[in-house]
Amino acid sequence: MIAPGRDGSSSLVPASPDDGIDRPTLVAIAVVAFALANLVHEGVGHGGACLLAGGRARALSAIHFDGDLGGLAPAAGKWVAAGGTLANLTLGLLAAAALRFSPGHPARPASFCGCR
Repeated sequence: MIAPGRDGSSSLVPASPDDGIDRPTLVAIAVVAFALANLVHEGVGHGGACLLAGGRARALSAIHFDGDLGGLAPAAGKWVAAGGTLANLTLGLLAAAALRFSPGHPARPASFCGCR
């Protein structure tokens, strides 16, 4: 969190270490969230779109999906390319809905987004 300067000026200083955030836990959550988002993007998005279009998966890594679309219409390749973005959008909407309807403090979704 960024707080105003001690003298009331508009300069910004880092928040105190006692702001209640356990940094190692926050970093661990960020690493897991990134890995899951990447898996959804590459595997579920591009990979799922490839299989739905009738293609065959050849390789999947953390940063790339490769599918065989030989013999399929050119539009199939466009759907496979869009699949990652569509999967990210779907996951984001599901996560936003889960935060919106989760029980707890009303500021919970704002805290998740880094807003206070």
